[in-house]
Amino acid sequence: MLGQGLVEFLDLPDAVTMVKSVQRGGTTVQDSILLPNITLRDGSPHDYRKVLLRTEEYLRCGPLAEAAAEFIGDPNFQPLRLSMSVCKEQAGTPLAAYSAASLVLPKDHWIRFDLSLPFQPRFPCTVEFAVENHGREAQRVGGESFDNHSTEITVSSSSQLSSLVHWEQTTYRGLHYMTITITNAGGTVARRRVGVYIE
Repeated sequence: MLGQGLVEFLDLPDAVTMVKSVQRGGTTVQDSILLPNITLRDGSPHDYRKVLLRTEEYLRCGPLAEAAAEFIGDPNFQPLRLSMSVCKEQAGTPLAAYSAASLVLPKDHWIRFDLSLPFQPRFPCTVEFAVENHGREAQRVGGESFDNHSTEITVSSSSQLSSLVHWEQTTYRGLHYMTITITNAGGTVARRRVGVYIE
């Protein structure tokens, strides 16, 4: 159970939270207010909201994703060898290694994504890095698209795949996703979704 203050502070997206439902008098109702509901000075109810964490969705984007592969309902999930590091500037010296959704990163830094596979796909293949932003700040600046974007890279050899590097800037506060999808003529070969927290 997460309280309204924590959800707002982290600016968690609806994708990783849900309102609890309960049975009352044979009807399913939402149980979204923390009880007892405190009364404010003016006599109005405080209505402090609470939500549940969608653990499967959170696991899917967090540092335990590889270990929890059997719980993740994505047939294309593959344990991609993904290493991430944080740099002050693009192509700069790494300040620290980063594991998915493990730390809150500062704004205006860069994340370096280094990708490799534990198997060799059929070439040519396409690697797509898709950014899915969430939160009030991303919506205010990016509008309805939340400034979501993707980059596709065509890979024609194993040496090109092993040296593949992608950069993204830490721009908006909240929990955001990077989904990496590898496809070839046979369809989707692998997919991995990682979460990135930004302060």
